[in-house]
Amino acid sequence: MKTAGRLLVLTLAVGTTPVTAGTLKCPPDSVKVGDSCIDLYEESVWQIDPVLNAELVKKVQAGTSTLTDLTNGGATPLGCFDGQSAYPANFPSDGNWTPVPGSSPPSPGVYAVSIPGVLPSTCISWFRAVQACALSGSTSPATRSGSARRRARPTRARTTARPTAMF
Repeated sequence: MKTAGRLLVLTLAVGTTPVTAGTLKCPPDSVKVGDSCIDLYEESVWQIDPVLNAELVKKVQAGTSTLTDLTNGGATPLGCFDGQSAYPANFPSDGNWTPVPGSSPPSPGVYAVSIPGVLPSTCISWFRAVQACALSGSTSPATRSGSARRRARPTRARTTARPTAMF
């Protein structure tokens, strides 16, 4: 198998959040599918200082942030393509991040965002992808929905999700 010159690109899977029938109201970056909210766009991962820019973090977690919000708020896209910065040292590939000092709740300042017209983040491990989704108020439950990112409460706990891989 020839692999030279190929770049493995991991895109965060889009997902779902189960709720009771009749109560589901999806964020603006999602659409209702059954009893779940599915993100409209593949995820891009951004570094946002959770201490200095708590309002932008809240917009990301609510699913209401825009590309303008991110760029005007000083957020940095993460990955390994041109225009993307490397993942910060406090957000290692094993997903065992350390919080930005003073962040409350504790956060490494890395979030997955569903934004139209933005390339998905690249060179991201499964562990980073799961954590970035969780910190954004989502999980990535491929075991439940194939390739779906679901809205959920932020958690540091690992999930059984898998990002999709494109070669």
